[in-house]
Amino acid sequence: MANRTAAPFSPAPPSPLSSLKKLTLVLPQGLRGLASVSVVITHLARTFDQILFYPNTGGSPDNHPYFLQWPIIRVFVQGRIGIAIFALVTGYVCALKPIRQSKSGNIDGALTSVAKSAFRRIPRLFLPTTIATCIMWVLSQLGAYEIAAATDSYWLITTSPVHRRPFSAAIHSLFREIVVTWTLLQNNYDPNQWTLQPLLKGSMMVYMLIFGTIYMQQKYRMMTSLAFYVYFFLSGEGAFLFPSAFGIVIVTTN
Repeated sequence: MANRTAAPFSPAPPSPLSSLKKLTLVLPQGLRGLASVSVVITHLARTFDQILFYPNTGGSPDNHPYFLQWPIIRVFVQGRIGIAIFALVTGYVCALKPIRQSKSGNIDGALTSVAKSAFRRIPRLFLPTTIATCIMWVLSQLGAYEIAAATDSYWLITTSPVHRRPFSAAIHSLFREIVVTWTLLQNNYDPNQWTLQPLLKGSMMVYMLIFGTIYMQQKYRMMTSLAFYVYFFLSGEGAFLFPSAFGIVIVTTN
């Protein structure tokens, strides 16, 4: 009969804390993926089937809507839910580390995290999008969007930048669009960048709220976060600041 020796030790089961930590790291990535898919679907629908943004197929009230035009279902096609998820993740991610440090009593570490994150936030949003605008500017000067502008798709026509002449006017247009992206929420080379400034404002609101409540007890921080949540809802900031405030509420409840 073969001898069987017991293992010197057996692997310990994962602790609830480690599982929760993994969830807090995976959850934002999953939500970002869901939001990205929603935004891509929205742009495809705007390009190839604009009628999906209307309550029915048009013509007569007797016409039945498509499945993607049904209530609730249409939310996933029209794209607003993707923007709201991005704002929610922004509030959640920006608040997660400093609030955890504050809960553990590491106030100095929490303040340092807020300062570093706020300092890095602007270049993280500004630099990649500015590079994207420059790339699209170059493509527009090479005539890459002329075919798209000649289609019968309203979305393609309105979002395809034009080739500007003379070259000095094109240079002026490039710098103007980079500036008005952050001031007027416009960008003729990449109109979808209108979301950047509200997302930046949402993240800065999160940092300011954390800074103002850093010495509060957990229950009072929760009450303050809920107050901001209700305020942004009542003020009509449903697309950006409202979800960002809800991200703080989620962090404070953990």
